Amino acid sequence: MRERPQSFPSVALAKLVQKGRKITYGIVQPGEFVADGVILVRGRDYSAGWRDIDGFMRVTPEIDAPYKRSKLKPGDLVLTIVGANTGTVAVVPAWLDGANITQTTARIAVDSTKAIPGYVEQVLRSAIGQEAVYRFQKGGAQPGLNLADVEKFEIPLPPLPEQRKIAEILRTWDQALEKITALRALNIRRRVWFRTHLFTGKVRLPGFTGEWREVPLSDVLHEHGSKSTGAEEVYSVSVHKGLVNQVEHLGRSFSAANTDHYNRVLPGDIVYTKSPTGDFPLGIIKQSKIDREVTHELCHVAEPHHGAAFFELLDKVMPDWERRKQRLERAMA
Repeated sequence: MRERPQSFPSVALAKLVQKGRKITYGIVQPGEFVADGVILVRGRDYSAGWRDIDGFMRVTPEIDAPYKRSKLKPGDLVLTIVGANTGTVAVVPAWLDGANITQTTARIAVDSTKAIPGYVEQVLRSAIGQEAVYRFQKGGAQPGLNLADVEKFEIPLPPLPEQRKIAEILRTWDQALEKITALRALNIRRRVWFRTHLFTGKVRLPGFTGEWREVPLSDVLHEHGSKSTGAEEVYSVSVHKGLVNQVEHLGRSFSAANTDHYNRVLPGDIVYTKSPTGDFPLGIIKQSKIDREVTHELCHVAEPHHGAAFFELLDKVMPDWERRKQRLERAMA
């Protein structure tokens, strides 16, 4: 565990909970979804911020009744104790008052006379809390934490006013990051809309007219089939970053010992991988982007040969291409 400041005593989490509401997990077998039932909180419901109320699982009052010990109140903490998101923590909002939890979630009812719930949340989310999770986490196919171990988590405890101030500062940063994340998600949806509508010709940009036509992909691109010499660096295709060096991006190379059979990617090449992702179920398409060569290859899309039309087009899209070419050649010499 990392060192704590001398002035902050460390207190076991079990000593910070409300009397009669010890750290506990919830319903073991929730049964079928019931539209008007009791809300059941699972780790997925808060792993990326609280989901909308309509997305929660609900159980019958009969299933909920034996688990009164794990009922939630506003200000309680929920901590994922089983699965890939073990260690994820959140503060229960007022609109989840009376909800229950599953057996994969622990309820931590912090006594506000001893600690500020928002402060304890931030400690559990910090390196201090995550180190405790790592230390006590049990391995196997389903990683997890025992409640007895969660009770041992040590919380550095400054005076209550200082706890409150620390929680306020960190929560302000959290809210700012949440807004940035939401804005990014909105911009991604807008980009998807533009791609979906502009490429069909059904929505036209102002000032543009004329008919759209469809041609076979082979009319504008060809697979050159150049093979690796074995000396090139091995790159992977990333959804968000395009072509990335495996060692730099992933920490190590996943390539075979002999890469002679790998395809060589030239500057400006369009690269396709069949590996599906959630956003790209049919695979990923990216372009290798390097200054002049990118423009060179983009011109090839419109004019596949190095004739007069090719250089005429190159002059239009990059008038200083010859200077760039000389600079690139000097750098490669």
